[in-house]
Amino acid sequence: RLPGPRWVIPFIGNLIPFANDPLKFFSDAFKRGDVSWDYMLGQFFYFFNDASSLKKIMKEQGGTFTLLGAPALGYLLSVTKVLPCLPKASHAALRKTLNPVFTRRYLVSHLPNMEKVVEKHLKSWIAECEQTKTITLVSRSHDLTFSNTMVAFVGSRFAENPKHGSNFRLLAESMAAAPVCLPGFKLWSGVQARRSLLEYLKQITKVAKSRAENGDEPESIVDYWIKSLHDSKDGDFRDGRLDVLIVENILGILFASQDTTASTITWFFALMSDHPDVLAKIREEQKLLRPNGEHFTEALLNQMKYTSQVVKEVLRYRNPLPVAGFVANKHTEISGVKVNKGTAVFANFDAPLFSDDFTDPHKFDPDRFGAERREHVFNAKNNVPFGVGAYRCLGNNFAEIFILLTAAVSTASAEWRRVMTDKSERVVMNPLRIPADGCVMTIGWKEKNNAK
Repeated sequence: RLPGPRWVIPFIGNLIPFANDPLKFFSDAFKRGDVSWDYMLGQFFYFFNDASSLKKIMKEQGGTFTLLGAPALGYLLSVTKVLPCLPKASHAALRKTLNPVFTRRYLVSHLPNMEKVVEKHLKSWIAECEQTKTITLVSRSHDLTFSNTMVAFVGSRFAENPKHGSNFRLLAESMAAAPVCLPGFKLWSGVQARRSLLEYLKQITKVAKSRAENGDEPESIVDYWIKSLHDSKDGDFRDGRLDVLIVENILGILFASQDTTASTITWFFALMSDHPDVLAKIREEQKLLRPNGEHFTEALLNQMKYTSQVVKEVLRYRNPLPVAGFVANKHTEISGVKVNKGTAVFANFDAPLFSDDFTDPHKFDPDRFGAERREHVFNAKNNVPFGVGAYRCLGNNFAEIFILLTAAVSTASAEWRRVMTDKSERVVMNPLRIPADGCVMTIGWKEKNNAK
């Protein structure tokens, strides 16, 4: 007999505890054992708390299992068209066209623009903090991530527009909303934001297609993707039958990158405030590699060994996604438990990342990824912050490069201190893992450093 709740309210089940604190709900469920059950809104579902179950489920995504999003997801993204939700064959075909755009070799060409974005936002944070004394970092991390992603995806044609940024925030916030799409409800605002963003992205795609037809060199991720489709002489692309698929996936990729990257950047600043010894080592490396504030290049990034170790450890220690949900497309079996078609399963993403195969896994320790210990090599099967299998996160290189650059710029230029509140020690899902208080902090320029 599998462990589960002692009793549940008929039909409603444990909806109220889930709605009140999703992270605690999942954490409590995983503490019951390797496999447990629960009940909500007339449906039974399972929790799997071991690394092997997570990897089995993810490797069978697109076949035996389909990604399960929040109830509001279907209103905010086209789940029949976006990459993570496609069946295996369709997913493989679309991903093949996108893979060249997300290679490290191509993405480093965006380093000059990324550097400018980070410096601009860092300057604005410090200016704001001079006026207000403190800032709440998570919302600023969202703005930073949005600007960087849009500059990379759209290129120099992107102009900062507060409307687009607030629309993306509305889209993210609406993910956790009740699935009631009526005026006055949060989901309604999210749907309107989606419509506005799609119109904007349609114009961006239209310009990219025109540039490809004119033989112009691509200057953005969208340009590069559209040009590769154009050069492939794909009939569906030329006839416009892929237009909706392209726009929906641009929106999907942008959406997926926002909360995950912003969460990791927020945790980087929080953890560096908690671990000044680690911060000091990053600064020492940056001073050695960039004594005169040299601009970033691929070669320079490759030399940032310790900074890279810290980023890897932040991704492991505070992975943005603590749990992943899926629905079974057919009868199957996981860890000896029979799962019927249509049943939802939730897998613990932290299980492999905090496996005992890591040395002292619950300790924040960037040295585990150093040349001496190389735990990311010896324990590669469990170092999976971006997932496993064919559906592994497409944007992992993009995220790692940007987080690494943000870490390098901020540690070389700024000083900050986390301001502890009564919520600082609490972690919540909103919609991904962040400090409950949003990470309140003070920030200013380092001594002998001035705003650029």
